[in-house]
Amino acid sequence: MGTFVKLGLKQVVKTTEEMITIDSDHQTFRLLSENDLAPYRDIYRFMHIGLVQVEFKPLTLRGLPESFIAALRDGRNHNLKNSLIGTIQTSLAYGPVYFNAYPNLQISLQDEYSLSYIMLNVKLHGYDYMPGTKVVYICYRIYYKLLHTLNPMCKMIEFKNEIILIETNF
Repeated sequence: MGTFVKLGLKQVVKTTEEMITIDSDHQTFRLLSENDLAPYRDIYRFMHIGLVQVEFKPLTLRGLPESFIAALRDGRNHNLKNSLIGTIQTSLAYGPVYFNAYPNLQISLQDEYSLSYIMLNVKLHGYDYMPGTKVVYICYRIYYKLLHTLNPMCKMIEFKNEIILIETNF
């Protein structure tokens, strides 16, 4: 985990690596853990999450017709459509896929549901492997700033209702 201190604010980059195991066709990951937030709860009151980067890499043969859909969401909201921060539907047949989302989410560190703020739901399609097989490697980074007051001192960019088309040359 990298940290930067500037003007009394602490900026943190959290990097985590995990693997999707075939036990079911879908899995949910909490991207923030108690170990990430506990050291800051007594010092800071708020957190501004500016960027979430997710990388998916295949742990299978190249060119297979397997796909997945991933949804980065605010896990506190029960309405799926309203909780979406970003989604991607793709195949890992020809290599890794990278996904960036800019939630511009300001949260309270004293909230009892603080670990549910950023969730990643992944649903697999076409993966027919033995139970327990690790088929997708996930690496994610969360860029956040710890705050004493609700003033992140950054430009808030709204990407709501925008579609980004990603074209690749296979």
